[in-house]
Amino acid sequence: MAVNHETNLPGPHFTLTSPILGMQGKLRKLQSSRQVATPTVVKKILRFKQENPGMFAWEIRDQLLAQRICDPNTIPSVSSVNRILRNGGLWTDDMATNES
Repeated sequence: MAVNHETNLPGPHFTLTSPILGMQGKLRKLQSSRQVATPTVVKKILRFKQENPGMFAWEIRDQLLAQRICDPNTIPSVSSVNRILRNGGLWTDDMATNES
């Protein structure tokens, strides 16, 4: 059985190429630049849910857009809306750090 000299493993094995590795840094940059909903948006999300407990996160997003509280560039994701509802709008140290 032949040994691949790059990996020191028997048989043919492939190594990752540098373009793929170069993309990882860009992905980390995008992931770390998470936007934080403003206190006004958080209050509106909680108010919508309080007034209509059966409202889904995507419906809350629709209301934020319809009432022009957010625009398509600043609207929180469904995941963010659910996180706000789950945490009851609590302001964490992580959020305070990301806002500045």
